[in-house]
Amino acid sequence: MARCSGPTQAPASVPALTLAGLALALALATTVAAAIPVILPRAVALALSLALWRAVVAALALGLALALRWARVAIVVVVVIVAVRLALPLALRRRVVAVVAALA
Repeated sequence: MARCSGPTQAPASVPALTLAGLALALALATTVAAAIPVILPRAVALALSLALWRAVVAALALGLALALRWARVAIVVVVVIVAVRLALPLALRRRVVAVVAALA
């Protein structure tokens, strides 16, 4: 049978552990409470900054989508104009222009 050599420690009592835990919790709470005035404005500023960046990115995306949409419309209009000019004789083009002007 093996013998244990060396000093032995008595187990810590439950009330001592509870008091140590409460002291640690109190120290942590006071540290967090002291840090809140420093951390909170930075967190709010960061949140506002992120919200601002999200709004800017959303506006840029919307602007790009609208620009691409209008670019496609402009390309279609130019293609139609070129096709009409190439395909139709002058007299017929004038009639088409008159009809389109009347519709507009």
